[in-house]
Amino acid sequence: MGCLFCFGDDFLLKGLISFWNNILIRNWEHSFPIIISIFSLLIATRSFNTNRAKIKFIKNIARPYYYVKAGQLILVPENNKKKVLNTFPTGILFHVAVLNFSPKDVAYFNIHCEIDKDFQEIYTMKSFGYFAEKDKIVIFRQSSSQIGEIPIPNEPQGKFEANSLTPLYGFVRLDDYLGKKKLPKKVTFKISYALKKWYLPFRLYSTKRIIVKGPVFNSWLIEQQQLMKQLKKEEKTPGNSRKTPPYSKKRRRNKK
Repeated sequence: MGCLFCFGDDFLLKGLISFWNNILIRNWEHSFPIIISIFSLLIATRSFNTNRAKIKFIKNIARPYYYVKAGQLILVPENNKKKVLNTFPTGILFHVAVLNFSPKDVAYFNIHCEIDKDFQEIYTMKSFGYFAEKDKIVIFRQSSSQIGEIPIPNEPQGKFEANSLTPLYGFVRLDDYLGKKKLPKKVTFKISYALKKWYLPFRLYSTKRIIVKGPVFNSWLIEQQQLMKQLKKEEKTPGNSRKTPPYSKKRRRNKK
């Protein structure tokens, strides 16, 4: 069996030597331009693959989305982080990290979210353009010990710069759904970017999707209901109920 394989390899080697002698060497005048063309094609292909735009979505990030309670995300001026300009409602904070390891910028556009096929706005810095402060940042208070700045995009359009790693966060509100107990079946976060795939040559862009499905929202709704019950209990505590002075004086007169 081993000799059979040896015979096959030997036969192939002899065939290649015969091809080289009979075709390439004896007819070198005709074969030389072909060899040059082949080398030129290989060099051009390598140059194209090296210089073409390429991006990669990092898969091993901690979590692609977070459930955000009302008040966990706040907008503050960069020079005065104690001043709260806006408090975000309940929603989902999506997170992607994009590595552009090519020498070319890649434009992205049409960042949006669909809740059961209904278009929803993604919060960007442009959404808060009515505030007088020019430099604003978003703070995410995930817990008492974990507080950090979130770089939400400036607007729905932008680019992934060459040779860079870009973290991208997108927030969509859910308070209308959780407050009415009308849970969505599916929430889809989409980023379209100007790179086409080889198997879809007529589509000029590709789309990255992050999908959150129904069962996740049930746990979020229970958490939201428990939070509302806790707030109602705090409102009914004796320390929060105060009597007005006229009412107190009236009670004193009646006692007399």
